[in-house]
Amino acid sequence: MLLYEYEMSGKVSQMERLKAIAVISTTSTLMANIVSCTITHPLDLIRTRAFFKFHNKDQNQHYAGILNGINKIY
Repeated sequence: MLLYEYEMSGKVSQMERLKAIAVISTTSTLMANIVSCTITHPLDLIRTRAFFKFHNKDQNQHYAGILNGINKIY
């Protein structure tokens, strides 16, 4: 959509078009990585701590369940 509007704004050279595609692609990739890490990292931390619960002596890292783990992390 943005690229289409950019092209329709006037005469656009091939180089400008490629730069616009590169910027849009890089920005969307960066945002997707940030969102995926923000969502999956806490879940992976809960899974790992729940798995090693019996080997870890620190009671602050033990969870009663998934909701308790989410609550302690956030």
